[in-house]
Amino acid sequence: MRAVAALLLLPAVLAAGVSSPQPLSPFSFYNLSTPLSGPCDICTGPDGALWVQNILVDKIARVDPATGDVEEYSIPYTSPPLNASLLSGFTGGRTASACAIRPGNDGNIYAVSGIRNQFLRINVTTRKIDVFTPTPYNPLGDVQPFNDLIACPNGMFFSQTTANVISHFNYASEIFTTYLLPTPLSAALGMIYFKDYLWFAELLGNKIGRLDPNDSSITEYPLTLSLLGPAVFRAALSNPDRVCFTAFLAGANGCLNINTGEIEVYPNTGLLPELSLPSENAKDEREGYEDIIYYSTATQNYINILNATSGEIFNIDEPDTLLAEPLSLPIYLDIGINYGPGDAVWFTQATENRVGRYCLGMSC
Repeated sequence: MRAVAALLLLPAVLAAGVSSPQPLSPFSFYNLSTPLSGPCDICTGPDGALWVQNILVDKIARVDPATGDVEEYSIPYTSPPLNASLLSGFTGGRTASACAIRPGNDGNIYAVSGIRNQFLRINVTTRKIDVFTPTPYNPLGDVQPFNDLIACPNGMFFSQTTANVISHFNYASEIFTTYLLPTPLSAALGMIYFKDYLWFAELLGNKIGRLDPNDSSITEYPLTLSLLGPAVFRAALSNPDRVCFTAFLAGANGCLNINTGEIEVYPNTGLLPELSLPSENAKDEREGYEDIIYYSTATQNYINILNATSGEIFNIDEPDTLLAEPLSLPIYLDIGINYGPGDAVWFTQATENRVGRYCLGMSC
């Protein structure tokens, strides 16, 4: 099935009767300079580069897909209550444990700073990183390191899991607005902005939430145990309109029809799929592949491919995997996955301290 998936997804190599050579391997890897960085989340920047948020070191990395050059930029260390810059040498530069980075609609990139409960803006031209502290400041906002953020027309929404709130950062005013979630201890995590609403996953509440920015109302959709632990939204589909998410604790993926409320369940396949820990997903942006979703599995070294129309799931093995499942050996700890830059799927390998690229065609 894995070979079939590769054949289905790779474009034809013949054009006008002329054969176009394929590379020996569709995989390429880019190592980070700082040891034990723990690359975690990734996104495509407005500059066409791949941007990386590390979980084990307080740095943002940039990969130039054309040259393969990797640059790293240190996140300024500030005291959150005062938002005052401090020297970070005594911290070892490893005090954030952050794992979320997304492009804004204003030409910048935004990221979170994990357990510091702060918010980052990255200028892709100057590489300057500004640090913002949400107000009112809550030191318990993200005492565990995972939260998420997403762009909307006038700013960025981001989750504060242990504070049980969602916040909004306005691009122009730089003012924060906070929305308290109706379900206690729901642990809002992943989010996506689609059809004028913010959709978010409640990891512990086991619900999907919908926030209306116009009136601040929140609607919740309960999930069954077959979608236990909804984690990350990175895919929105049309015809019908659906938002799709990973179910971290169930070894599955789900899609919510935003018009009917119907919820589809896509269980993982293979040996002990409940141990696979689906983490992030990404939608294919090519014409004709609108229902293809890629997703990572933290304990299995696969590029997983879900056809959200047929329900079929295929897997592509990552190089040098000795045992693929139920737990891969060695475990690469894949978390981040992204379609693009280029005609490619990018992914992180935290234990290998690198990001990978899987070419889908000749233009990656």
